[in-house]
Parts: sequence; structure tokens; C-alpha cells
Amino acid sequence: MRLFLLLLISMMPCNLIFSQEEEPKSKFSGYMFGDYFYNISRDTAISSIPFKALDGNKDLNGFQIRKIYFTFDSDISDKFSVRFRLNAEPQTQLPDGKMGVDVKDAFLKWKNIFPGSDFYFGLQPTPAFYTTVDFWGYRLLEKAPLDLRNIVTSRDIAVSLKGKLDSKGIFNYWFLIGNGKGNTPNIDKYKRIYAHLHLIPSKSLKIILYGDIKFQPDISIQNINGNEDNLNNNIYTTDLFVGYKYQDIFRIGIEGYIQQIKNGYFLTGGRDSHYKNKNTIGFSLFDVYNINSLFSVIGRYDYFDNNTDFNGDSRNYFIFGFSYKPDPNVSITPNILIETYERLPNGQSYHSSVTARITFFYNYF
Repeated sequence: MRLFLLLLISMMPCNLIFSQEEEPKSKFSGYMFGDYFYNISRDTAISSIPFKALDGNKDLNGFQIRKIYFTFDSDISDKFSVRFRLNAEPQTQLPDGKMGVDVKDAFLKWKNIFPGSDFYFGLQPTPAFYTTVDFWGYRLLEKAPLDLRNIVTSRDIAVSLKGKLDSKGIFNYWFLIGNGKGNTPNIDKYKRIYAHLHLIPSKSLKIILYGDIKFQPDISIQNINGNEDNLNNNIYTTDLFVGYKYQDIFRIGIEGYIQQIKNGYFLTGGRDSHYKNKNTIGFSLFDVYNINSLFSVIGRYDYFDNNTDFNGDSRNYFIFGFSYKPDPNVSITPNILIETYERLPNGQSYHSSVTARITFFYNYF
């Protein structure tokens, strides 16, 4: 990877010289965000709490870089363009524990393959939450709900079509077929099919209806006759997002989703033990108020229930922030994160998790 980066950087002067002689067709871009954080409150059993958004022990604090993007976009011709993006974040670790780098995007775009639609091939974003993140505008504070709770992967190796269904761009679509494995190699025959319908009835209003099917191997069980039965184990996800924006003063969004895993929950009950569908639900509400060009106030609330048939696994997640932008490409955002946990059926409860941060963001191209 280091050798590849050196080769990539060595190409930059050649690209700049070429761009001076002809119309620029290629560009580099990227951004970084990180924080100083302090874990104000944690339960002593935080490491064993499942389905949590906040981790780490109480009083843990320090400086961290949470994401670095390095992106190269190039127009090969009037019809074709490519994107290559590298991503560095703490979750991608080298064997010695240092931050690693992985490939985030690597795709070919065939522009206007037929009127109003573009074709994509390669490692690319999925339709699940790409637009909702852009509408909120504060990925530097947290992932989109579907990404945060691992409901849908943010990338897939796939083919897709994306475009308009009408001349005015009110009805837009995105259809993708991929491996369903993110950026990891495919090892089976099962695929994931994604689709969303994006409505823009006005400049102020956006509505997105999303759905996907992830095909999985059947579950084999032994019936009362000693024979094997095969049970469907496919995963179905549905999501609805509505966003409203009033000029550049404020914007508000609400999103709700449900994911069903066929026969994904084994209900114990002696002789009545059986598989049943596992239903995961969640919703998110956010708002952004721009006081002026320098200062903004941000709020977000997420609710998540991993299994509606099991008590004790729902979560409430609050995000509050105050952003200062001394430059269009730089922001400094003090923020606080709070997560609460549902009491378990046996009466056990967990203390809320609270983390305070000062988040720094900048575009470096």
C-alpha cells in the first residue's frame, strides 16, 4: 500500500502539467475529521453491552483521527469517468495496531448510457443512505443510522443504474445489484439487490423510499420425522426518509426503517421452540439551524431496537453540536453524545454513556 501511494503521488506533477496544456479532466479531493474526546460516563460493563454506538471506558480521553479520504476523479472521455478513493480510519488497523488504509471506491461511470441514466461498475456507494448523509451534512459527527447499526453496508462491488424518470428530475431512481459483502471478495453465489426512489417535488423537499433484499443460504433443521427442512433466511430492508430545507437557514429530516430476517430468531420454549422472523426497527430525527455563515446548531435523536420480540436491546442515542466555520472548508464543532440502554428482563440496568468532543474538519483540496 505504501508503494502504491508513492506511485500515486509521483503521478501528480505529470497530471498538473497535462492539465495546464489541455482542459482539466482530472482532480484530487479529500477531507479529514477527528476530535479531542472525553468519555464522561460509562457503565462498568460497557465492553459487554451489545448493539451500542458508544464504546470505551469512563475517563478515557485523547486525540483521534476518525476518517481521512483521498479521492481521485478523472474523465476518461465525454462518455466515461472513474473514481478511486482511499479511506483511513481507526477501524482499519495494521497488524501493529496503526491506522490502515483501504479502498473505499473504485468504479467506472458510463455517462448517459441511455437518456437520463448513468451506469456504474465496481466498488461503489450503495443507495441506502448516500443522499440522507448529504442532506444532513454532518457525517463528521456520526454515520447515517443504517450504517451506524450495520443494517446496510455503505459500499458494495456491484453494477448499478442511476438517473431520472422524468425530464424535470422530480422522480429519480437508483438500482444496484452487488455481492452484499462490502469491499471484501465474494465467496458465494448469493447477491444483494438494492433500489431507491428519490422524489424532489421542490427545492425544499426530498423524499426517499429505499428497499433491498439480501439473499442468504437456507437454514437446515431436523423436523419431527427426522428429515431436514430448509427455512428461508433472506434479509429484507425498507427505509423511508423525508427531508425539508428552508433556504440556507434550517433543515430537518426524519428517517424510519425496518429490517426482517426470515427465520432469524430462535424462540426457545421447550417442545414449542421454533424459528421465527427477526424484526429490527429504528428511526432518526435531525435538525440543523444555521445562525449565520459562521455558526450552526445541530441536533439528532436515534432510536434502535435490534429485536422487537426481545426486551432489553433497544437504544436511544442523542447528538448535540455547535459548529463554527471560520472558513468554508474548515469547521470546529464542540459536541456531546449520549446513549441510553433499555433495562434487561432480569432487572439489570446500565448507566448511560456520555462522551464530549471537539471535532475538527477540513477539506484539503
